[in-house]
This record gives sequence, C-alpha cells and structure tokens, in this order.
Amino acid sequence: MQFSDKRIILFVGGYGSGKTEVAVNFSLFWRKQLTGLSIVDLDVVNPYFRSRERLDLFKEQGIKVIAPEGALATADLPALPAETSSAIKDKSRNIVFDVGGDEPGATALGRYSRMLAESQYDMWFVVNACRPFSQAVEPTISLLRSVEKTSRMKVTGLINNTNLMQYTDLPLIKKGEQL
Repeated sequence: MQFSDKRIILFVGGYGSGKTEVAVNFSLFWRKQLTGLSIVDLDVVNPYFRSRERLDLFKEQGIKVIAPEGALATADLPALPAETSSAIKDKSRNIVFDVGGDEPGATALGRYSRMLAESQYDMWFVVNACRPFSQAVEPTISLLRSVEKTSRMKVTGLINNTNLMQYTDLPLIKKGEQL
C-alpha cells in the first residue's frame, strides 16, 4: 500500500482531530517501507499530546525526531527547531510533519511554506466529525481554508478520523465519512 509518492507528508487540522495520532501511526507504517525518515513536531500550541512524547518509540524504529529540546520540549511556546530547515532541504530523507491545530498551528507551518513549495508534499487535513468545529460541512471547510491561508499552503487530501475513543462504532465512522 502506498499512501503517497511525495517525500514530505504534513498532517494538519483542528484541535483534537487526532493529527498527532495519525502522524505517529503513519510514521511507524511508512518507516517499514523506507529508510531515512524524520518526524517534525510542529505542535507548538497544544501541550497535551505531541509526537515528541513518543521519542523512545521513534528512536527504537530508527525515526529521527525533530522537535524543541531541553526546557523548550514541554513549553507551550512557538519554539521552532532550527534543524527543520535543513531536514526539508535534505532530499535523501522523507519527512512527516505533525502540525498544531487550527490557525495558530498553521502559523508555525507558514514559516516553512516557501521551502516546502519547492519540494513535493502532500498536506492531509485530518477531520474528526465529533469535534466542535468539524461537525458540519461549512465550519469544516472554513477551518480548512483558514489553515490553508495561514500556512500559505494547499491541502491535498482529507483523512476521516471521526472517533469518540472507546465509544467509536461503525455508524459514527460513517457519519464522518458522509461529512
């Protein structure tokens, strides 16, 4: 199964859509198909669950984590690792970006928009139809457009990640698929 033929994959979306979980699992899946993979943790707005919290698992799998270190690792600040630019320029590595939610998260991504435009990328918008601003078409499209505008990049696809954790069932997933 090939998810994308691009070297750079970005996961964006609203708060709580599950971007990080999707980015983590995709990275682990993709790593089985290639060598030279990095994950860039650009989640600078949500201290609850960030891909950098899976550092040991990523190291075990040979995935390089690019994220703020030291005291900045747990800070809720827009601290962007300098290594991100060099990773984008390194054509020998594939990269997964875990981007923070909504416009504030897309702002961090916007910092790299020109560099990423020179590379081929896929930017996947993760949707959880159970989240407050993604329960109907219009607010979801509005959020997607605001992420595009703020990041200065275009979404290339959607991922239905509709769930209510242990309460998820097939009708709920179908609700997200309809949306």
